[in-house]
Amino acid sequence: MKDINILKEIRNDGNFYLNEAIFCEIADLSISRVEGAFPAKNNTRNTTIKIVKNEIHLEVNIKVKQGVNVHNICEKLQNKIYLNIFQTTEIKPTEINIKVVGFHN
Repeated sequence: MKDINILKEIRNDGNFYLNEAIFCEIADLSISRVEGAFPAKNNTRNTTIKIVKNEIHLEVNIKVKQGVNVHNICEKLQNKIYLNIFQTTEIKPTEINIKVVGFHN
């Protein structure tokens, strides 16, 4: 993982950097905050990140509870991840793709 410069204004005291792993960690933590969504894998990262032209693109692998509306779960999770990243870093992710890789009993 690499550090990205998220400098928003010119300051005399240096630049501000965040490691891209921070965005993945926020997304992974968000999974447990949406009812019916589960990490695709336990104890490992479920989110991959690409940064293109200072735009953040995330792909999040999840499982969903059997019998729930998959579209609603994915939409709620996208919104939760976006909000959590923005509230934490003041950065707006450009793209958050949710990939359902299976079902959870």
